[in-house]
Amino acid sequence: MQEIKNLTKLSIEENMLLQWEKFDVGNIAVFENESDFTNMADELGLQGQKDLIASSNEKVIPFMRMTGTEIRIWENYCPQKQNLEDFRTTIIPYEIMELLKQVKDKMYFDWIEIWSETREDIDPIIVGHVYRDEAARQSKSKYNSMQFLVARWGHSLRKFEEIVDIVKTNWLRKRKNALSSLVNNLELDADKYFSGQSVTTYLE
Repeated sequence: MQEIKNLTKLSIEENMLLQWEKFDVGNIAVFENESDFTNMADELGLQGQKDLIASSNEKVIPFMRMTGTEIRIWENYCPQKQNLEDFRTTIIPYEIMELLKQVKDKMYFDWIEIWSETREDIDPIIVGHVYRDEAARQSKSKYNSMQFLVARWGHSLRKFEEIVDIVKTNWLRKRKNALSSLVNNLELDADKYFSGQSVTTYLE
């Protein structure tokens, strides 16, 4: 009987391992300190990188900084945003919590969020934010920050090209529905407009 219990426990653990096996932690090479980066650049003969670090006041952040286009795509795919500390929708994989501990210990980011599709349908990514300058940091202007992709799991592990296709398809469907509604109400809007009432139009 004990052997059956052990086999059951092992099967559960193996299934859990497979469930999180493919989680993506971006560039997981979290440096112990800035000298790690400098030493690696020195070993590779990357003098330009050494000069850049030496002349910069910015900390080395070993995660991918998202472009404006990437931010737009991820915000459309995962529009629900929550502060990491407040996230209670689903369990964060232990491996990712280990990474988050390193990230927090190194104080890479001013704040961290989890973006997901909805509060019920979770396709999460973890995004780290860094204020662009000290003025933004003092005013806590969240609109003046850089975003870094830290980790993702669940359905967000789809290939980025696939996510782009999903976002475009959803955007086109919503856009077509909105335009169809405008066309269907066109005569009614004309009656309202030429009787002195205000109507919403995107054609002016």
